[in-house]
Amino acid sequence: MNWRQHLVGGVIVYVALSAILLLLNVITMSSLIICLPITAYFSLFPDVDIASSKVRQLNAIIFSTILFAFLIVIYLVPGSVQLITLFCLVVFIVALYLAVTSLFVKHRGVLHSPFLVFGICVFLFVIGVGVVYILYVFAGFVSHLVLDIKRKKK
Repeated sequence: MNWRQHLVGGVIVYVALSAILLLLNVITMSSLIICLPITAYFSLFPDVDIASSKVRQLNAIIFSTILFAFLIVIYLVPGSVQLITLFCLVVFIVALYLAVTSLFVKHRGVLHSPFLVFGICVFLFVIGVGVVYILYVFAGFVSHLVLDIKRKKK
């Protein structure tokens, strides 16, 4: 499937999950606005192992923006050891991401695994991300996996 089809699948899952959570009165309208890009991003995420994928291009923009913002803040707040340490951590994470996705991962390998989405969700829960947001991460990721399974069967 191409990225557009995965994105449409993610949006369909977003609408369905949002309707259920609104009926149960579990989510606010402001949270819904935040959850759409979360679901859309994770509906594309498993294809980050493809060099030309939209999600890889999106990650480049996100990482560049974060690094640039850190550099500006570090410049404006001189002597901030915590910011410099955090900046180094972000650079390390970006470098690790680039190394893993470029060198060690084949398409439809570990990034297309239900174990990975489970691990991501557990990690997000441990660091304190709200359960509702984690549901949208899960929904987006699983929508990608389901659409790829349907494609494999044809």
